[in-house]
Amino acid sequence: MTDSTPQPPSSAGNPPEGASAPDFREALRRTVASCLPSLGDFGFFDVVDQGEVRRTVVAHQAPEIEALLAPTQWAKQDCSELNLCALSSGEAGLHEDTDDSWYQHIAASDGHLALLRQLAFRSMITVPIRCHGEVVGALTLFMGRSGRRHSAGHLESARRVCALAAELLQHKIHA
Repeated sequence: MTDSTPQPPSSAGNPPEGASAPDFREALRRTVASCLPSLGDFGFFDVVDQGEVRRTVVAHQAPEIEALLAPTQWAKQDCSELNLCALSSGEAGLHEDTDDSWYQHIAASDGHLALLRQLAFRSMITVPIRCHGEVVGALTLFMGRSGRRHSAGHLESARRVCALAAELLQHKIHA
């Protein structure tokens, strides 16, 4: 029997020290893309950058999903019942089975519910990115069209990706 635990990408594509903002954003984009499709069908990084949260969205072979997510922005999650955003909670979250009733439960508005239904994801994971103990970002990945669902193995692999991403952010912070 082979080990089916998903493996993280081998490198986060660290930019050189002093990299420009476009280089940094492209490095984040490449890092998310390197997770796909093994750890998700689509996803995003939310990263705190100069007091603002910037979102980098990538969808594997699904430009329409990427276009749906591109205008979305991070919003602080106040609901402690479900961990939907590691940037808000500081904790990793695994939602192995999402469906329309789950969407209805978490939707902040009718528009949000419509977006969730269009994305049609079946599961999600969210993992914080820490630099010097402080949460500075989060990686959130979704399984959708592939019909797959996330497992604890996917979550562990995403944690390793976030450790690599923390190095990338460390370069940005000290640039």
